[in-house]
Amino acid sequence: MLAVLPAVLAVSTARIRPVGLRAARNVPAHGDRRAAAHGGDPAGEARPGLDQDGPVKWTRAVHHLRDLAEKCAELEDRPNPIHRLRVVALWAVGDILDRARDIDRVTVALAVDLPADDVPWLSEPIGAEHWSNATRLSRSPITALWRSTRVPVWNHRIDRPALVWDVEEGLAEDVLSALAEGRGDQVRTAAPSADDLRARLADELASSLRALRERTRAYEDKRWQPGKLEPVADTLWRAGEGYLDVLDAVTRSTPDATPRP
Repeated sequence: MLAVLPAVLAVSTARIRPVGLRAARNVPAHGDRRAAAHGGDPAGEARPGLDQDGPVKWTRAVHHLRDLAEKCAELEDRPNPIHRLRVVALWAVGDILDRARDIDRVTVALAVDLPADDVPWLSEPIGAEHWSNATRLSRSPITALWRSTRVPVWNHRIDRPALVWDVEEGLAEDVLSALAEGRGDQVRTAAPSADDLRARLADELASSLRALRERTRAYEDKRWQPGKLEPVADTLWRAGEGYLDVLDAVTRSTPDATPRP
């Protein structure tokens, strides 16, 4: 692990705009550059170009969630040959599952039919940017957390999510109605056991470390070649953030544990 840290630091200081990490981090999705808030809604800060600059009214937040779910269904019914990324489930996460009030952003988990190592924590799968533009996700006050269907959607940040749409059952009108009325707690999934959470963290940490090593090698291969380095550097930055976020969670859950290199 020590071998990859210089590359991560070099990317952070030389090729990516600095974005100081706070004690309470925000999870990055497309356009966001912060990690998840420890205990709280993992929603990112507002991005330039959005129609609203302040908190989102509850009714608007639920509207944005429904609109994204309907766009997921539209893409499933009429696949876009250009945007081949396939989202198969949409989950509500964080503040939108709480009581009705103004919130900073809507947080969702998007499950894609890809191997887990193709969607490491806090990373974006290939095609995420095109998908976000096609669904207008990139223009909405929504933070997306990308997940593989091959692993549970929940983890240390995605706490008891609620399924809003999937390819098998379609739009979950009962869930959307409950969220609109501030009854999200009634439609959330059950919490995992402590043992299940520890096992999920171990798997997530291993996957994140593999991603960090792979993206470090990709950065080294590209570093002195012609062309833009920023896309490769961004990918490495996300992999590093994801690994460190899971490592922090593992350390909190097992204080005596020594991280493996």
